[in-house]
Amino acid sequence: MSFRFPYQKILHVKEKETESAQLAYGDALSRLRIEENLLYELEKEKQDLMQQMITSQQTPVTASRLIDLQKYLEHVKKQIHQHTRLKGMAEQKAEQAFQRLTGYKKEEKKWSNLKERFFYRYIEEQNKSEQKQMDEIASRFHGRNWSGHS
Repeated sequence: MSFRFPYQKILHVKEKETESAQLAYGDALSRLRIEENLLYELEKEKQDLMQQMITSQQTPVTASRLIDLQKYLEHVKKQIHQHTRLKGMAEQKAEQAFQRLTGYKKEEKKWSNLKERFFYRYIEEQNKSEQKQMDEIASRFHGRNWSGHS
C-alpha cells in the first residue's frame, strides 16, 4: 500500500496560490523597477536641462530658445512629480504583493508540514506492520524447529 495524503488537493491549491502570488510579486517588482528607471532618466534629463540653461546664460541665446528650455523643464518636472507618485503606488503594490506571498507561503508550509507528519506516521505504521510480520515468521519458524526436536 502506498502513501496517500488525504488533503493533497488542499495542498495542491495552496501551492498554486503561492505560485500565483510569486508571479504577482514579480510583476509588482518589475513595475517598481520600471518606475525607478523612468525617474532616474527624468532626473538626469532635468539636470541636463538645468545645465543647458546655465550654459545659455553665458552665451548668447535667443529668448525663444530660453522659453522653450523653460517650458520643457517644467514638463520634465511634472513628469518627475507624476512618476514619483506612480513609484510610490508601485512600492505599495509590491509591499502588498509581498505580504500576500508571505501569507500564502505560510499556509502552504502548514499543509506541507501536515503531509510530512502524515508520511512519518505512515512509515511508522509500515515499520510496525513489517516487524509484526517478521515476528510472526520468526515465531512460526521457531515453533517448527522447537517441535521438531521433541
